[in-house]
Amino acid sequence: MRVSLVIALGAALVGCSGGSNGPTDAGKPDAGDPVKVFGLDVGDCYELSSTDQVSTPPSLGAAIESDSTNTIWYLPDGGSTNVSARTLVYRQTGSVKMTDYLYVDEKNVLLLKRDVAGAEQTEYHPGLVVARVPLKANDHLDQNDGGIRQFGGDGGTDLTGETFTFDVTEGTLTTPGNPAGADAFTYNYSNGPDRLASWSFVAGTGTVELSLQLPGDQAFPVYKLQNTRQLAAGDQTCGSAQP
Repeated sequence: MRVSLVIALGAALVGCSGGSNGPTDAGKPDAGDPVKVFGLDVGDCYELSSTDQVSTPPSLGAAIESDSTNTIWYLPDGGSTNVSARTLVYRQTGSVKMTDYLYVDEKNVLLLKRDVAGAEQTEYHPGLVVARVPLKANDHLDQNDGGIRQFGGDGGTDLTGETFTFDVTEGTLTTPGNPAGADAFTYNYSNGPDRLASWSFVAGTGTVELSLQLPGDQAFPVYKLQNTRQLAAGDQTCGSAQP
């Protein structure tokens, strides 16, 4: 099964993610540090439900578990060495389902690599912009990417010539963590005619909802934020039932 390209970055809904100083005015050109706007501090854990109610254990956990350095990444400016990549790990009941490797500069969040448990591994040459500041409605970006997608030990599929697109809409969303609702911005991702996924934020506080296919999914479940936690170093319990 081909797991669709999208990023589902973790962030806080009702409580700002670690280190945030409150809402950011997304209409300003200098609309903040993407790490804070999109909730990408190491240790940020976001637990989500696939229904409108809090689920135990959570239906999905997404956490920034590390900030590593590797030499394989490709950036839009041609850089590929000593690049710090944040590791976003998706878990269900403790099992890793997918891992994204993210690079953050002063404006953009880029997806450099995606590992899907028991399935494919994809590298993007250069990394794909999947979110950026300022966060605003009607933002649109088309990207033609190279790179390679591999299934197990096969020779891989060249991605050269494929177009990845996002469009941003604005509207009120409710979640188990915020039943009153909040004004949110939704990134809608596609690859040509194919819908890939969606990722919704409240400006300056983070994720409220995401929709993506994980291994075993036959459709696009919608995961809604119910809880945020801060993980200690080495803690891999995001998305697991808590004692």
